[in-house]
Amino acid sequence: MNEIITFIIPSRTPQPVDRGLFRAGWKTMPDEWGCTVENMEPHAVFIEEGVHNIKVGRAMIDALAEWAIRKGLATKEDARSRAWAIAKSMEKRGHIFGVNGMGILRELVEGGKMQQFIDEEVKREVERELTPK
Repeated sequence: MNEIITFIIPSRTPQPVDRGLFRAGWKTMPDEWGCTVENMEPHAVFIEEGVHNIKVGRAMIDALAEWAIRKGLATKEDARSRAWAIAKSMEKRGHIFGVNGMGILRELVEGGKMQQFIDEEVKREVERELTPK
């Protein structure tokens, strides 16, 4: 998953990085078809596919206020008003992360790297099983 973490995510503007949960959430797991690549962080699907038809609500304002404080965009005193302005801008634009999202996994698949990673993961698992313990 170094390709995602090292190349694809840093190539995005803005980068989808706040606390690093999305970036750290990428995992590969062996399965009956070989290997699965996924990000099980709850917000990963929104970054990957984008968010459309924005509806402003209390949970959104709370999350944006916390984010604005973490990023140094607002003080604790003005965070909710900043969050409201950001939310209304998102609502007006109608989408977040572009019309089709950031497409991190999509780039991995369509860029031809997915098969390479599957081959590497299967090889690593086979070698681990064949290595004397």
